[in-house]
Amino acid sequence: MELTQLIKLNRVLHDGSFNITNGGEYMVYLGIFVLICTLAILLLCLVSRNRVTFPVYIIPIIFSLLSIIVILISFIWGGWKGLGLGAIGLVLLLASVLSFILAALLVKINERK
Repeated sequence: MELTQLIKLNRVLHDGSFNITNGGEYMVYLGIFVLICTLAILLLCLVSRNRVTFPVYIIPIIFSLLSIIVILISFIWGGWKGLGLGAIGLVLLLASVLSFILAALLVKINERK
């Protein structure tokens, strides 16, 4: 590269039109997505606890199995689409594990009352 091209690249990188980040804010977005998915699965468990005959914590187990399938499909798909599917599968797996723990705790608390 010539010096003038490097100067132009330096201006593009530092004038705010091209933002280079360390990825920290994307982790915050994934954390928010995990929280939203956890609350949605937990709400589904709480709404369905009086309507179904099977235990409430089966629903997060079903979501975790689906998320593992999505993660496996992401390996087969490959590329950027596979990476996105893997991220979504991982978020759903974390959300289902958290909602499983919370649903089991809520069942134990309700049994004590």
